[in-house]
Amino acid sequence: MTKTVLLLAVIFTEAFSTAQLTPSVPPLPPLTSMPPLLSTPSALSSSPVPPLSSTPPAPPSLPTPHPISALPTEDPATRLSWAKLQNIEFEERYYPEAKGNMLFPKFPWAIRELEGTTVEVEGYTIPIDKSGMTVVLSANPYAACYFCGKSGPASVLTVKLKLKNTHYRIDNYKTFRGKLRLNSTDIHQFYYILENAEDVTE
Repeated sequence: MTKTVLLLAVIFTEAFSTAQLTPSVPPLPPLTSMPPLLSTPSALSSSPVPPLSSTPPAPPSLPTPHPISALPTEDPATRLSWAKLQNIEFEERYYPEAKGNMLFPKFPWAIRELEGTTVEVEGYTIPIDKSGMTVVLSANPYAACYFCGKSGPASVLTVKLKLKNTHYRIDNYKTFRGKLRLNSTDIHQFYYILENAEDVTE
């Protein structure tokens, strides 16, 4: 009996001591009292939202580019040899001014197709015009040219210069570029005429 009483006294004493040492902790507030972290859907719907425009914004205007003018193009020139120029035939026709028959050139197709095109011809110059606007070009030097009776009429041509030049001398070897014109009717002109010609000697 005495042991039982002592055991109960020890248990009571330990329980009382533990209750005094444990601090009192205040209760946590209920969850309903905490402030909301996010707005509720009703709050979001109450905020005015600007409507989206159905018309997209216009793109920024770019500066207007300046037009680029087309570069001038130059007709390609056909290199024309004297062998080709002299490869022609002749036909006899009556010429009233001469009161008789004369020989006129019959140009082959290879020559006729070049009329009006830009060609280049090289040869020996024979100045005949003091104004410097016309010069004769010969396939042969002056000592063996048409004027000396040592070459045919197709071995010379008239060069009508684009720019006046009075500095050409006999037998200057030059290259000219111009528009080719054929002559098969006027006996006072050579068979070949190079119009608007330029000296392109390199």
